Amino acid sequence: MLISGEASLSLKTEEGRHALIRLSQILRMLQHAPDIWSLLAHYLFIETSHIQNLFTSPEDKQNKMILADYDRLLQLARRFDQQQTAHARRQQQTISEQNQDSPLLLPLEERIKGFLEYLTLLVLLRQDGGSHEGNDEHKGEDTDVIRVMTVHASKGLEFPIVYMPELTQQRFPFRVMPNPISIPPDMLPRASRGENAHEMGEACLFYVGITRARDHLIMSYSDRYGKKSYKRSLYLEALEAGLPTERISRLDWDRPITPAASPSLTVAIHCTAGLPGTGSDLPTEGVGTPIDYQFSASASFISAMRPSMLSSSAIEAYLRCPHQYAYDTIYHFSGDPNGYQLFRTATSKTFEELYRRCQGTSTSESDYRHTPTQQEIQEVYTQHWHELDGHTNPFATLYEQHGHEVVEALRRKVTTQQEVNWKLFLPLDVELADTTVRVTIDRIETTQQASTPVRFVRTRFGKSKEKPTADIRELLYILAYRQHYPGQKVELHSHNMSTDEIPVMKITQKKEQSLYETIEQAIKGLQQNYYPAQPSQPSRCPNCPFFWICPA
Repeated sequence: MLISGEASLSLKTEEGRHALIRLSQILRMLQHAPDIWSLLAHYLFIETSHIQNLFTSPEDKQNKMILADYDRLLQLARRFDQQQTAHARRQQQTISEQNQDSPLLLPLEERIKGFLEYLTLLVLLRQDGGSHEGNDEHKGEDTDVIRVMTVHASKGLEFPIVYMPELTQQRFPFRVMPNPISIPPDMLPRASRGENAHEMGEACLFYVGITRARDHLIMSYSDRYGKKSYKRSLYLEALEAGLPTERISRLDWDRPITPAASPSLTVAIHCTAGLPGTGSDLPTEGVGTPIDYQFSASASFISAMRPSMLSSSAIEAYLRCPHQYAYDTIYHFSGDPNGYQLFRTATSKTFEELYRRCQGTSTSESDYRHTPTQQEIQEVYTQHWHELDGHTNPFATLYEQHGHEVVEALRRKVTTQQEVNWKLFLPLDVELADTTVRVTIDRIETTQQASTPVRFVRTRFGKSKEKPTADIRELLYILAYRQHYPGQKVELHSHNMSTDEIPVMKITQKKEQSLYETIEQAIKGLQQNYYPAQPSQPSRCPNCPFFWICPA
C-alpha cells in the first residue's frame, strides 16, 4: 500500500497525504536499482537535496564530518555489493549446466535486509570505519581479531576461517520449541508453519554458516556436554556426501576420564568440513578413511616442564581448574596480565621499596633510613605502574588512584609501627601429605615483646563489606606457623588493604579437616598428572585466558 500510494488515502491532512505520496514515488524509483550502492547514491544525490545543502558550505567542520560519514557509507555499500556478487558467482559454479540461467543475486529487498544486518554487525565489532581508534591502520583481513557472532549476524559477510562448534542434534539443528501463543489463522502461509518449516529454516541457517568460510571451515562437536550425551548433527552427513575424500581430514579428542586412565595431558579437537565450490581444500569431519590426530604430552614432558617445587599458589590454581593450571604451568600458555594483576604487582613492589627505605636497606644511599613523604611514595608507585605498562590498561586511572590510596595507608602504618618488624613475602616450606609445599607468607609481623603474638597476615584488596572466610591459603598459613613457630602464640589475620581492615581469622576443626582433604586431593592429582577441564566455578570460564581453546 505504501509503494502503490494507497496508504495516503487514509490520512486526513493534506500535508500528510503529500508526504506519503512523495515517499511512495521515491520507493517506486529505488526498487529498480541494480544494487545497494546505486540505491543509496540515487537517493542521496537525486531524490533528496541533503548532500547538495552540505556542499554549499564545504568549509564547515560539521559538514565535512557528515560528508565523510556518507562517503564511508557508500564505500561500505560498494564492498557489500562486491561480496554479494562474488558469492553469487561461486554459487553459480556449483549449479548444473541445465540451470545456468538461474538468478545470481537475491532480490533487492533481501539484499537491503542483509546490508542493514551487515552495518549493524560492523558497528558492534567496531569495524565500521568510524572514529574508533586504529581502524584506519587495521582494515580488511589483516586485522588480528577473532569475531564472535551468531549465524544470523554473519549473513552477507565472508571470513578466511570460520569455526562452527556444537554441531549435535538438538543444538544444531535446534530442537523445536513449543510456542506458548498460538499463531492467528492465515497469518503465516502453511509452508511457514509446523516442524517442516522449522527444519527447513535450520537447514538454511546451517548453509549460511558454512558458506561464510572462504579458505577454511572448522566444525566441531562433542559426544557429551555436561552430563548429557549427544549425537552429531545430521547436517554433517549431508555435507560429507558432497565432498571428495581428499578434501577432508579429521581430528579426534580422547580425554581421560579418571586419573588412572592416562598419565598424560591430552589436547585434541574434533573435526572439520570443507565446502564444495569454494575454491580451496577445506577440512571436515570423518569421510572415507579418517585420519586421527592426537596431541598428547607425555609424563616425561610434564615432569620436565612443571616447577620443581610445589607451591601454595599452584595448589590454588589447580583447585580453580586443573586444565587452566596445565595450560599456564605445563604448556606455559600465558596471556597478558589484566589490570588487577598489574595493580597488585605495583603495590607489592612499592611496599617492598617503602619498607627498605624505612629500615635503611635501600640500594640508594640517599634513601638510607628515610621515611618517604606521601608524594614520594606515590611517585614510586606511579613509576612501578608505568614500568608494568599498567597505564595502558582499561580503568588505568582508577587503579592508579586506588594504588596511591593504598600505599599512603601503608606508609602511615609503617611510620606509626616502627617497633614492629615486618617480613614481606617470606617463603616457608610446609610438609603436607608426604610432600613439601612452598608457602609464601604475604607478611609476618613480630615485636621484641614476648607477650605480643606473632602475626601471619594475608593481604587482600577490594571494598566488599562481607567478612572474609578462611580457605586453602589460610590453612596453609596455619600449617606454616605450626611447623616454623612451634610453641609460640601466633595469630592469623586478613589485611584488606583497600579498607585497611585487619580482622583475626579462625578455622574450626571441622573446616580445617575439610580443607586439608581438599589439598590432599589436589596434590594427588598433580602427582598423577591429572588435568581434567573441571572448573570449580564454571560461571567464570569466559574470563579465563584459555577460554577459546579449552574443551569444556
